[in-house]
Amino acid sequence: MRQMTLVDLLALADSNSGLMDGTMGPLRSVIASHDVVVGIWPDRAQPEGWGTRVLKGLPVVQEAAKSIADYQCRLTAIRCESASQARGLALIFGDQNDHSAGVAVDARRSGPSDA
Repeated sequence: MRQMTLVDLLALADSNSGLMDGTMGPLRSVIASHDVVVGIWPDRAQPEGWGTRVLKGLPVVQEAAKSIADYQCRLTAIRCESASQARGLALIFGDQNDHSAGVAVDARRSGPSDA
């Protein structure tokens, strides 16, 4: 399994932008249906012009980083307007909050692959 690139994250965020209708429903749905959600926003201070922040799933990212095996999880990205907005979304929808309507993240994540 190849690593996600900035281009991949932008494509995911653009795809999710098409689902947004100005209400919280689609945003909640996208976040709840993924193990890892990354916020991405324009940031001229960054070398590639984009800032990123894990909004949900930091423990999953940390677990995957320690694994020598391929690690599979449901990952997506959401466009944010700024680092402040990403920080706010992480506070509202992050790992310490019950945002997935009673469905445990681990129940849907496959973890390290057997391959």
